[in-house]
Amino acid sequence: MAKKKRPASRKPAAKKKAAKRTMSPKSKKKSAGKKSGKKTLTLARAKKTARKLVKRARKAPARAKRIVRQVTETLSNVAETTTQVVATGAGMVVGAVESVMPQSSENSTEPETNQESSGNN
Repeated sequence: MAKKKRPASRKPAAKKKAAKRTMSPKSKKKSAGKKSGKKTLTLARAKKTARKLVKRARKAPARAKRIVRQVTETLSNVAETTTQVVATGAGMVVGAVESVMPQSSENSTEPETNQESSGNN
């Protein structure tokens, strides 16, 4: 049997050194202008953001009052609805109990017409 040849292991290629680029004086001026423009843009953006934050801070108390008012209103509505539900349920229970109980003259709510007056005779 003949020996099989192994493929030669590949070594990583040697890294080439990057050539340094030299900027022309004209392009240096352009990039310097871009950098200062970015600073100006960033500064303007920071000022705008600061103004927005100050404006929001001024509106914060009124906003908080409005939110508290809305929450109070919602809770009031919930309390009213709950009260109505409980009252309706209690009325149903009372009605059911009254309908089951036997009628008696002592428990009736109508005034009796044949009562004797205790102080006239």
